[in-house]
Amino acid sequence: MRHLWERKLDHRPLTVRSRKHWTTDNVEMSFAKFCATVSSCPKGYPRLAAFLDSDENFMMYRRFGYVQGRLLLEKQDELRKLEQRLEKHDKRVEKKCSINLMTRDLPPDDTESRKEIMDKLEQKFCEYG
Repeated sequence: MRHLWERKLDHRPLTVRSRKHWTTDNVEMSFAKFCATVSSCPKGYPRLAAFLDSDENFMMYRRFGYVQGRLLLEKQDELRKLEQRLEKHDKRVEKKCSINLMTRDLPPDDTESRKEIMDKLEQKFCEYG
């Protein structure tokens, strides 16, 4: 069974270029290696992708907004928890010696735990962005 979009392709020989432009089949030989005729692509996703790429108006895809929202909320929560850990760490350091919050030259035990939290924060922040 042929899809409607495949039937429509039989009547117009489109040549697809990677930059979202299309022309008829009279393409120069030097340019031909960068082009793919829609009907010459294998049936299924390759041909559908070539057809969608044949005109900018066809390039509409689902956003997955719900899934994106859930993932972003999860990442925000992970960042919030790490932020709380950093705040607790800062309060512990402040109780020991408040000047330690004004320098990066901390005692080894404070440096390691702070570095661990900051590394995790950076990783999660990059994932979030």
